[in-house]
Amino acid sequence: MRHNMPVAFWEPILDATSSWFYQKVLSGTPEERTILMHCVLESASCIFHTQAQSMFPETNHFSLHSELDQEHSKEGFEVLRKYPVHDVEHLREILWEGWRMAEYLTGSMARYAKGKSHR
Repeated sequence: MRHNMPVAFWEPILDATSSWFYQKVLSGTPEERTILMHCVLESASCIFHTQAQSMFPETNHFSLHSELDQEHSKEGFEVLRKYPVHDVEHLREILWEGWRMAEYLTGSMARYAKGKSHR
């Protein structure tokens, strides 16, 4: 849709929020990584791509990723079934934190896309 035009954009709040996920995935346990990658990021991506598909129906990218992300989200639950979960409450906290960060990240992205930055 951008016709491969480069985008020069850097925003410290978006950078810091997305870096939070990167750091958590690098340092987390396999269960924590699964929660963040599959149950948060893939699920959030599925929601995003499904909504974007309704806005850009002529673009195959959004419908394809909507389907793929939904499957990737389900894979997380299959992976978690293989682990003997010892601290469910801790995993709930990671899930809650991940969704809060994803909501903040996507909300900020939406504001910037609409031209309403935090500045």
